[in-house]
Amino acid sequence: MKLLASKFALVLLLITALATTCIGQAIADDDLTATVVRQAGKVEVKLTGKKQWERSEPDLVLNSGDMIRTLKGGKVQLLFPGETIILIKENSLLDIKALSPDGGGKVKALTGDFLFNLKQALSPGSTFEVESPGALAVVRGTIWAEFISLDGELLLVAFEDDAELTAGGITQIVPAGFESTVPPGGTPTDPEPTSLTLADVESGFGIPDEIEAENLELELEAWLIELQRLENDVSRSHGEFLDYYEDDYVAGMTLIYRNIPGYRDALNMLSESILEMMAPDYVRGRGVKIDLRGESAVPSLLSLAEVIKIIEHIEDMLDEIEYYISQFLSNPDDTVDRLTGLLPEGDPSLGIRGGQIDSDGDGLSDALEITLGIDPNLNNDMDGFISLLAPQDGEVFSWPAEYAIEFAFEPLESDLVNNYRIWIESGGVEYSQPATSDQVTLTVESLLDPAQGNFAQLFADTNQVTLTWYVTGEVESTMVDLGGDKIPAQLVTQLIASRRGTFDLRLAEGGTALCRVAPATTTVRPDDLLRVELYVDSEAALQDVAIRLRFDPSILEFEAGHTGLFWTNSVLFFGDTAPGEVTISGRINRDMGFIQGSGVLCELEFRVRGQEGSVSPLDLLETTFTGPGEIEISVLREDSLIEVLGAA
Repeated sequence: MKLLASKFALVLLLITALATTCIGQAIADDDLTATVVRQAGKVEVKLTGKKQWERSEPDLVLNSGDMIRTLKGGKVQLLFPGETIILIKENSLLDIKALSPDGGGKVKALTGDFLFNLKQALSPGSTFEVESPGALAVVRGTIWAEFISLDGELLLVAFEDDAELTAGGITQIVPAGFESTVPPGGTPTDPEPTSLTLADVESGFGIPDEIEAENLELELEAWLIELQRLENDVSRSHGEFLDYYEDDYVAGMTLIYRNIPGYRDALNMLSESILEMMAPDYVRGRGVKIDLRGESAVPSLLSLAEVIKIIEHIEDMLDEIEYYISQFLSNPDDTVDRLTGLLPEGDPSLGIRGGQIDSDGDGLSDALEITLGIDPNLNNDMDGFISLLAPQDGEVFSWPAEYAIEFAFEPLESDLVNNYRIWIESGGVEYSQPATSDQVTLTVESLLDPAQGNFAQLFADTNQVTLTWYVTGEVESTMVDLGGDKIPAQLVTQLIASRRGTFDLRLAEGGTALCRVAPATTTVRPDDLLRVELYVDSEAALQDVAIRLRFDPSILEFEAGHTGLFWTNSVLFFGDTAPGEVTISGRINRDMGFIQGSGVLCELEFRVRGQEGSVSPLDLLETTFTGPGEIEISVLREDSLIEVLGAA
């Protein structure tokens, strides 16, 4: 079989270099270790006697009692004595319990996905055991995988040779090509043929053996772009600070000063990563080297000297801000706290003056944005102050299959913001209502209802309309006029908003309705006045009806038609221009929007002219029903017959 030839080939080359014994030789006690052959993403180890998890590195040696885990995006390959390989995917945890000189051993797989490969069969009496929550797998030489969910359910798949699986006192032999499951607290299921192939499973566990230089350069370039963006941000703040300093503007200086810790954290992170990547003969763990000691190998990349120059420039600007503010204020941190309202004592004018600064020009002062937990240097005109969560932009809601839409947003965590409202608009139609919580559910009927949303009129020529929605809130803040020194503060209410999101509302095509001819009686006598109701039962919304009813003009004579209660506040038109036919047509008034449900559409009056024994049909020749957006609705018809009896 070539099951491992393609996927494990490079792994085995590394194994050859790392292994200290040959197949079939005994392994010395001093060599009873496991080695991290290769890893990707975040991998951590907890060594025996240590309380904290530490970062794993390639070539790290693990002993009995050590634990290793992979976090999101992490993968690792381990080499055990006897050339046993264990591949571990992300969000997994493995505890090394014991190692044996002949290649056997015992590990505990607590959660996650694992692929085991015993390259050589163990001697009689020797086994490799994998303990998992509630189960134990025992093998002597095979390839198998274990998948352990967070609730402890185990799926074992054997790819070569048999695996012995025990749980709840029951043991199952899982042959090659079969799988067995152990539910939490349960016993192994009977082995069943597996749909998984070793190639598919290996591809999920694989760790790239090389990262192309081009990819490395792209990653480095992304870091450098962030560094240059940081330099621009600090330069802008540095310039504003010097302007404030020249004007003795305490509030302005302190608001810039408060950003310095964030700038320093970003600089430390960027400079550490970039300088490490640009170090001479840097090796990124997989044999790829990049040397940018001199001019850049790629035109878009900066040289190492240029990077150092940018880092030093940022540090100089931050140092200068801290130096000048230390000369101006004895305790700048207290001043920042006063501006944010954390210290009631001190000079109240600082808070007043700070209340006038709007560094980003988005309509809220810096001090107010700080109080609300908003970055005062980030203009919120595009993204808004309030975050929209649902519905997602472009999401489509089909009515009547989906009868309601849930709107969700993230309010600001401040008592200063209240009176949130949700707004919906399209085609000149606007609707709003208070948002008493961060989740508002609106029925589609309420949006189409002319007394509420009134969006039904937009569906005259289409069955799908895009609507825009957003959320507003009111911010209460104290503002003063700086024209005088002692002008009392005034409470001012400002409106803040989210960005504008979109969603589509589609009135689903189809739907059904019933139209039934319901005469007051099916037997009449000459000269009787016959009343016939047309009854409608519609699951779809109706806006237009067009009906043709056929009868025998020698037996019945149409006299009048009357609109029924179902067609509320709207008009129907009745016509009898063709012999033996009466037509009924109408459209729901614009203010009504649509009608749905059941009831009497209209009542028709006929005079009986036929003689005894004659029979007239009451047949629905045409029933054209349409809904909002000219959606055609399928109509089921129920006709009737009228028989003329003799004179009483």
